[in-house]
Amino acid sequence: MIYNKPIPIFEANFFLADLAAGFPDREVIRKWSVGTGETGKRLTEYYDIIIELENRLSETVCLVNDDLIALYEPMGKDEGGERQVETNFLANCFALCDHRAFACIDENESFRIIRDCAAELPRAIYNMLMKFSGIEFSKYEPVDTLAVVRAIKASDYSSSSKLNLIYAAMEPETYAEKLISLLTPVIAEFRKCAELYAPLLKLYEETLASFKSEMELIRYFWRTNFDFVEEIDIHPLIMLPIKSIMGIDTPFDNKGDVFIGALAYFTRKNIVYSARENELEATLDALSNKNRIKIIDELSHGERFGRELAEKLQVTTGSISRSMNMLISAGLVKMAGLGSRAYYSIDYRGVERLMQLLNQLFYDKK
Repeated sequence: MIYNKPIPIFEANFFLADLAAGFPDREVIRKWSVGTGETGKRLTEYYDIIIELENRLSETVCLVNDDLIALYEPMGKDEGGERQVETNFLANCFALCDHRAFACIDENESFRIIRDCAAELPRAIYNMLMKFSGIEFSKYEPVDTLAVVRAIKASDYSSSSKLNLIYAAMEPETYAEKLISLLTPVIAEFRKCAELYAPLLKLYEETLASFKSEMELIRYFWRTNFDFVEEIDIHPLIMLPIKSIMGIDTPFDNKGDVFIGALAYFTRKNIVYSARENELEATLDALSNKNRIKIIDELSHGERFGRELAEKLQVTTGSISRSMNMLISAGLVKMAGLGSRAYYSIDYRGVERLMQLLNQLFYDKK
């Protein structure tokens, strides 16, 4: 189902994450060439709205707040220097306990879920660390705090990330309250701005109404296999207006939530390039990093799981996860599950599509 109203706590959560990571969308938008005519005029209006929104929300946050750093800065090193939606932050572990933690229209219900999740937070941290380790484990088997601490120390995260994870595992209730305290003023300010961002919602409704189904819509933004998906809910994304986030835990779930930036379709259609050029840019962008090229080279010899790739390339599993998100979104890699492991392999349908696009670019001049 396609919804036309944003979820304030989700907006606040990823706004804080983008802010802590150091690349709010206003820095991206400033680089746009607006152009002239009606399209240029509309884009300028949307640009002004986004800048004002970010300024208002930023005023509610102290950037040197230790809790903001602990809960929202990306964990580990970012070898690739990616400037994309970052999901690898401590606060997101609450969503691993219960996917509704940041998906309720009523933030009080989300806060209740976050508090309820505190008891499961050590287990969620452990699961996150084990996911790419290649070690067989049960997602539901009880695990004591000592085992979680050992797993954290054995991880390839940075020292500061390890400390934050250990503190969170030992005092999950405290971290739940810290998270709620950070989110509350941002949510309140976002709600006050409803009249300001109304034009962005109107644009979202106008542009996405042309799609016949939810599946057609998400396939426009992600060129990968969605045959496993049985149910999908799509929501607007205001604070990250040109980005999109998919909340499907492939391949272990068959339903999920998708958040599509209110400006994402508008910029693709009117500003960036033609449909073909936009698709080609996204695919080549996914290949514009030596580590991602090395990943493709490794996968050409057969399927691999995350830890194997991390050890082979001598990077962190967090870096592998971010690279995989780009390669899967570009349709070049697919993921499958075996027990608790996530295996990756080349999606040759996407490769064939890339060859077709390159052939059209260089040879097809009709």
